[in-house]
Amino acid sequence: AQGIRLAGTVELGARGAPDWRRADLLATQFQTLFPGAPAVQVASRWYGERPTLPDYLPMIGEMRGARNVFVATGHQHLGLTLGPLSGELVAQLMARETPAVDLAPFRIDRF
Repeated sequence: AQGIRLAGTVELGARGAPDWRRADLLATQFQTLFPGAPAVQVASRWYGERPTLPDYLPMIGEMRGARNVFVATGHQHLGLTLGPLSGELVAQLMARETPAVDLAPFRIDRF
């Protein structure tokens, strides 16, 4: 009811203002995929830094030396997808249960 959100471009190592040409291409592709849809009108645009770790894996666990401080970050561009699972894993850690997934690849001190 509020419209359609088009998203999906990434600039690695970008400096300064974003290059909106790729975002504009999304609107063109939308019209190609949905020829009967009304013309795309851009209501807003945004950009910003996203947390990405060197190995492209999230960081999930409890901080050493700071009991009851938990971290779940670095999901790159999959935060909405991986957030619920990470939330469940952190809840298991907080309850002092064995996590349903081996968290060794995601440990905080791996770097």
